[in-house]
Amino acid sequence: MRAAKAFGAFLGGALTLPSLVMLSQLPATSTVLEDHRPVSGRSTTLTGVVRTLAVDTVTTKADRFQDNYRQYLVVGDQSYQLKGVKARSNTKVDVVGTISGDQIHATSVTTIDAELAGVPTTGSTRTLVMLAYWTSPDSLTRARAANQLFSDTSQWFQDASYGALKQSGAVTDWMPIAGPTRDANGDPECYADSEGLMAQAKDAAAAKGFDVASYDNHVVYFPKCSGDSINYAGWAYVGAPGTWLNGNLDRRVSVHEQGHNYGLRHSHSYLCNGGGVGNACTFGEYGDPFDAMGSSSYVGHFNAAQKSLLGWMDAGRVVDLSAGGTTTLSAFAAGAVPPQAAVVSVASSTRKYWIEYRQPIDYDAWLPSSGTDGLLIHVSGDGSGSPDAGSTLVDVRPADDISEYTATLQPGQSWTSFDGVTISAGLATGTTASVSVSWETSLYPLTTAAAGSGSGTVTSLPAGIDCGPICSARYTPATAVTLRATPAIGSMFAGWSGDCSGYAPTCTVTMTQARSVGAAFTTTSVITYQEGQATFTAGWNSSSCLCFSGGTARWSKAAGASVVFQFNGRNVSFVSARGPERGAFLVYVDGAFRRKISNYAASRQSAVVVWSRDFVTSSPHTLRIVVVGTSGHSRVDVDAFTVTTDT
Repeated sequence: MRAAKAFGAFLGGALTLPSLVMLSQLPATSTVLEDHRPVSGRSTTLTGVVRTLAVDTVTTKADRFQDNYRQYLVVGDQSYQLKGVKARSNTKVDVVGTISGDQIHATSVTTIDAELAGVPTTGSTRTLVMLAYWTSPDSLTRARAANQLFSDTSQWFQDASYGALKQSGAVTDWMPIAGPTRDANGDPECYADSEGLMAQAKDAAAAKGFDVASYDNHVVYFPKCSGDSINYAGWAYVGAPGTWLNGNLDRRVSVHEQGHNYGLRHSHSYLCNGGGVGNACTFGEYGDPFDAMGSSSYVGHFNAAQKSLLGWMDAGRVVDLSAGGTTTLSAFAAGAVPPQAAVVSVASSTRKYWIEYRQPIDYDAWLPSSGTDGLLIHVSGDGSGSPDAGSTLVDVRPADDISEYTATLQPGQSWTSFDGVTISAGLATGTTASVSVSWETSLYPLTTAAAGSGSGTVTSLPAGIDCGPICSARYTPATAVTLRATPAIGSMFAGWSGDCSGYAPTCTVTMTQARSVGAAFTTTSVITYQEGQATFTAGWNSSSCLCFSGGTARWSKAAGASVVFQFNGRNVSFVSARGPERGAFLVYVDGAFRRKISNYAASRQSAVVVWSRDFVTSSPHTLRIVVVGTSGHSRVDVDAFTVTTDT
């Protein structure tokens, strides 16, 4: 079975998403075909696994700021970008929604199985590397691939994990496969047909006698593919098996993509005017230049926060300084005496500060002096600027230049975070460095963080907060601070979280302790459903005319004739017609009467919005339109419905 085109359209290496999706003549029935290929435009129920895919470019400076994650529903060897509803990754689900090309616009997601097992991050893992081609192989040999994956890369993971993770596996010979689907211009769609390529490679490996299912992870390597993946080095599922290597098998790419398989997001940077984490900040997706999950060209160790997520920082390798204190850190090099890092957890928050000491030893031997002349500080959780579980490198020395490369806290220097954590760097010997942590308690910090697919700003009264992704300010105890959320053009405010709640544009917090507030902003897509998507009672007629938005409409003059339209969104509009013969109708939403509206007008107007309703959040609703049957001008036309949904 060939894979449906699934992973979106790319232009110049960046994923572009349509803001307007037009669906016309959608049948009202819900059908799943026996070969599991749902018809585009139909309401469909699919069972599959939710996966998050990370695609990685051949990194340039501009690429550091890209968000390269998309969520998909994987059904066999087909994948559909999941839209409209957020779902927990790596779970088996039932999704009810409408197929539109390569996307499924979901109205509901029901979990069947809790989080599925991922690739083990400790112990011994086995990986099957499949060399596949559809035109001709490239110069990579089986022996060189085995040496790269199971000697070079595996040794990197063993050292970086302090012996907690060991890798082994097998490499196939070059295997011919059918290859990816092609677009209208005949260009290969290696990224769009990822699941198809993986399925073909697994089938070919099985035919050669490999027990494919016995491996913990699966990697397919193919010669450099043009078309939709020409700028991509590779891509991988996050926290699940599956890596695609696009003509790249060096340590940098293989470590990074397998890092995704083990569950890691990218290692970021967060550069703020004034240093640290505060106002006027710039977020870099791949911004950490010292980390293999960032922009490290020489494949440096994962930072302490990332290693902790993988379970590599136990056995005393992290010392907790949340209550304050002093400790001496060893460098990150393999075999060093613990601890290799310190962590400071902020009360009433998920925020943590991670402190580490890097030296040019082992796989960090390439590190420049600017990264080894002091302590590196990362922050994770809320207030970190990170949109995901990744960590961000903080520049604590803005006076030297706001840059990731001058981010170290040098011996004798101190830095105080916006929430009152003071970190002081002590003596550094080249193998160890001391660090002290204390707390400043005279002021309470207020942190605001914007999240979601949209954008906007949060401001405060009294002044102090005024920015987009993340802001912080400190206030005297008992101060009442009023926050206001203002969405950017094309976005919508979707509510407060943390120490504020509700959907009003303002909220007030009283500074009796440290406070953290989230402001959600969403982008929206508008879907137009023609009348065929609705359910009609008896008494309706069909009509065709270019004056209708989709070329056809249904109309009725019969009193009591009704139409029901079910949708999932934050706004719905009814598109109809006005004129001398047009009459009144009743509007019901979720069974409750809303209002009576007349479409009577002196002159005819076609394809106009005659009624609209906003909702607090995107959610399922039922709209019912009932014809009143006014004598002399009773006709009501059902042209279309438009639904605004979060993207």
